[in-house]
Amino acid sequence: MKIGDGAATEVFAHPNAINLSRGITFNVNADPVELTNLSDQTLPAQTTRKARSFDSNIEGTGRLDSTDVEDWLDWSLSGAKKNIRFEVGGRMITGPYILTSFSITGEAGDYAECSVSLAQAGPITHAAVS
Repeated sequence: MKIGDGAATEVFAHPNAINLSRGITFNVNADPVELTNLSDQTLPAQTTRKARSFDSNIEGTGRLDSTDVEDWLDWSLSGAKKNIRFEVGGRMITGPYILTSFSITGEAGDYAECSVSLAQAGPITHAAVS
């Protein structure tokens, strides 16, 4: 995963925080629609679904460099959208996300680890990785 800097010619950089595990979940919110059997209305209706909306979430964990804590904390407290690039299955997914969860844990004298969750905040695109 790479995070954009928001500049006019956006540069994407890999954060130190998501370097152990990461994943993306795609969700389609669908409404059920019952279709009556017009030939024999005594039979049960058939349920079909209509897509209402699409959403995705990114989650990851990793070791956190102390110099990056301020950037992650600022983003967490701002509620700002940032463009993200995420490669999965030979596809590059790009779009705006909001940092919805940021936590830091660790033992004294050891590396701090963090966990982050990002929620899609606008349309995303996908294209073959070049």
